[in-house]
Amino acid sequence: MGSYLAVLTIFKLILLPVAGIFADRINRANLLRCGFVVSGLGSLGLATLPSYRIELTLGMAALAGGGFALALPPLRAMIPDIVDTGGLELAQSLISATQGALALAVPAAAGALLTVVEPRTFILYEAVFFLIGAALIPFRRNKTVVPTRSDLSLQSLTKTVKYVATVRWVLAGMLQTMLQVVAGFAPGLILIRIVSDARYGEPGLGLILSATGLAALLGSLIAGKWNPKRKGLWANLGFVSYALVELCIAFDVPLSIFMLAITVGGVGVSFHGVWWIAAINRRFPQESRGQINALDTVATGALEPAGMAFALPLAGLIGVTGVGILGGAVFLVIPLIALLTPGLSRYSDATSRPSHRSIVVAVQPEV
Repeated sequence: MGSYLAVLTIFKLILLPVAGIFADRINRANLLRCGFVVSGLGSLGLATLPSYRIELTLGMAALAGGGFALALPPLRAMIPDIVDTGGLELAQSLISATQGALALAVPAAAGALLTVVEPRTFILYEAVFFLIGAALIPFRRNKTVVPTRSDLSLQSLTKTVKYVATVRWVLAGMLQTMLQVVAGFAPGLILIRIVSDARYGEPGLGLILSATGLAALLGSLIAGKWNPKRKGLWANLGFVSYALVELCIAFDVPLSIFMLAITVGGVGVSFHGVWWIAAINRRFPQESRGQINALDTVATGALEPAGMAFALPLAGLIGVTGVGILGGAVFLVIPLIALLTPGLSRYSDATSRPSHRSIVVAVQPEV
């Protein structure tokens, strides 16, 4: 399982930048459809393998990771192709809320299904749903496509990276989230399950996981309806509230207190997930949104597996209490320091916003 997840993650991170380039140059709906089909083929192969030989299993992991990489940049970048920029937060909140609702319902349904079918049959169902999803994606063209010969190259991505580095609030937001993931969220995902099971047993663990899903769902819905002027400020205060969860990891608290902290922190963190994606899609022109979203995904998620892998060794070195206190310090300090960056508190440029034409010239000087 560890090897499977490692290969899946490696292929996802390698192919995400490439998928981001294609998402800006070809039909995004077709690229999303292709990602679903590739993931479906990975599940289909895993379900029909004659035996679970490691090399074949890892090949299916590569397909699963590749399919995810192909699907994510066009999925995030095509939202402004469907709705006006004023509706980006609401659209993103509906997506996040749907994902949160499914995260609550699907594990229970999967557990019930596995009591009556074999694992291979279950994975085959997964493959079928990927293919159904591919068929349901509407045929929709990008609003504009820049037809230059040199755009389908890593040179295009390099130019985009250099440009993002000049937008200080976007760069700060990506670095902030990356640090919080590797030092806070990723170890917490492991330790929450361990300490909850040890302290409260399986029923308590189930309640905490349910509270996590409900908080994410509630936070996404609130973020879609709430429109404060300083979205970055409230999103970062949401990150600060997650320090409560880290302290509950560090210290043995009653189950009710842990669930309250999970609810408050989960709602607060969900604000960022909705507002940030909408903000970077609004900030950058259509011609580079696929690359921007791919870059954001890589920057903020690349180190998550490392953070999860080091959670237990770090706990063995400084103790679970030490890891929890460290995570709490991360969420208390980093969001507040990041807010010193001009523009981050509003998720918009501190000065007048450059026109899309000037951005396109900066990212694509050959256009």
